Amino acid sequence: MIKEEKNKKKLIPLLVYGSLRPGQYNFDRFFGKLSKNRIDNPETEVDFICSVILSGYKMYTIGKAPYPVVIYGKPEDEIECDLLLIDENSYNNIRLMEEEAGYNEDKVDVKFEESKNSFEANVFVYGDSINLDKYQRIESGNWNQYVAENSKAEVN
Repeated sequence: MIKEEKNKKKLIPLLVYGSLRPGQYNFDRFFGKLSKNRIDNPETEVDFICSVILSGYKMYTIGKAPYPVVIYGKPEDEIECDLLLIDENSYNNIRLMEEEAGYNEDKVDVKFEESKNSFEANVFVYGDSINLDKYQRIESGNWNQYVAENSKAEVN
């Protein structure tokens, strides 16, 4: 589903689960008032639609600084995502960042329980081979919850 406004601007559906979620650092990097993306592209647009649960994916944190990766999992594995509609230029910049970091673009059907409607959205899945034994799985599948819990632990 690509939403077109009156001025014919295409908005692309993107599921975000980690640092691109509202309130996280890459969201601010791309969509904050002073972000390079917004300054270079005054037509930047982002609309938060809703949070959704995406089945069939597992989340891990890798690296010295916590950083989320999502890989394909079993049907019962779930992650929490935010559904955004974003302008094409922002999407292309995000895609470039994700591909350089080893992620692959995937298309998934997003289903809304209440209305039973669905449509296709994009999500980035980690594609590089990685030894997950040395990294922590985020069982909740919720990056915002993980960050909040771990930042509290660091303060105490």
